[in-house]
Amino acid sequence: MTTAGGGLASERRAMPLEILIGRGLACCLHPQSAWRMLTRTGRAFVVCAYATGAFVTTLAALLLF
Repeated sequence: MTTAGGGLASERRAMPLEILIGRGLACCLHPQSAWRMLTRTGRAFVVCAYATGAFVTTLAALLLF
């Protein structure tokens, strides 16, 4: 199957790391909008990011005080 541009529809381009990090941060900063837009995998990323952030924050607080 080809697209209008002549490329194969099954070809996937690798997303640059900067864009991946930026989109991940945007999803964490605006979770309500991200939740409606994301797939199940993306939603799992948001939940895991918040859980990891809470764990690291709690661990840092316990170690510092």
